[in-house]
Amino acid sequence: MSNIFRAYDIRGIYPEEINTDVAKRVGNAVAGYLKAKTIVVGEDGRIGSPELRQAVIEGITAAGADVIYIGRCTTPLFYFAVKQTGADGGIMVTASHNPPEYSGFKITSRGGAPLGIDEGLLEVKELADNFVKAVNAGKVMSNTELKNQYVDFLIKNSGLKRGTVK
Repeated sequence: MSNIFRAYDIRGIYPEEINTDVAKRVGNAVAGYLKAKTIVVGEDGRIGSPELRQAVIEGITAAGADVIYIGRCTTPLFYFAVKQTGADGGIMVTASHNPPEYSGFKITSRGGAPLGIDEGLLEVKELADNFVKAVNAGKVMSNTELKNQYVDFLIKNSGLKRGTVK
């Protein structure tokens, strides 16, 4: 699992290097490292994302943290959601600009600050070796309203008015 931890994210070939076991361990380790009560989870449109997202959520909830699931989204919307909800962090299932055979995870702490090697990703890697089960599992909530809030945020900051673009 060591070769999938990069400077600013976790990524590798799906499902050989990034699979449901890895996803579950990463979710669990992130919840533990952040001492999280709530974590936002989003996903991109890659073929393996739904399966990996489900495993990430299982790992997070097993650690006792709640999940705010925002569905398929862009990475900027994901960062917005972490900040907007006040969550303790987030995991975006994505391999960003990499070819389709890749998948991975972008991880943030409170406020949407990315977790890189110098900001805790090495600690997450170490914690991923020991799966933790809390006495009380977390729960999953969906929040699709964040997408509308994000669009409103973009419009407000662009200077445009809703309904004026044709």
